[in-house]
Amino acid sequence: MVRQLAALQLLWRWRGSVPISIIEVTILKPEAKTYTSKNIDVQITASTSANSITSIKTYLDGELKNTCPSNPCFSQSFVLAVATEGNHLLRAVATDSNSYQAEATVQFLIDSVLPVINSTTPAQGSYIWGTNQENICSSIH
Repeated sequence: MVRQLAALQLLWRWRGSVPISIIEVTILKPEAKTYTSKNIDVQITASTSANSITSIKTYLDGELKNTCPSNPCFSQSFVLAVATEGNHLLRAVATDSNSYQAEATVQFLIDSVLPVINSTTPAQGSYIWGTNQENICSSIH
């Protein structure tokens, strides 16, 4: 199964000609799409080549929403309650034991309002039967 990665960032720190730390942050959930629920599953992973990941902080629209509860912290999964409709930005920041950081972001849309369909033809209470052909008009709001 191929997994679409929402965002991925590698951070290289160099000492002379040798990298001393590579941090990889991946947001597996949510994906960049529209959601009809305001409760969003979040799944983030982080890894490093040389040190341990000491924290993963998750921000929604710039506001801190979650911090990984353990040290070392290689992944976190939780349900995020999103209060408002519209476009949102989720950002994950991973920090290693040398205080180096890398981040990943994903944008998604919350649209939980169902459309309203108004039928204008035929009139309410009318019936269509037999071979009678009549136009049916509706509008979606």
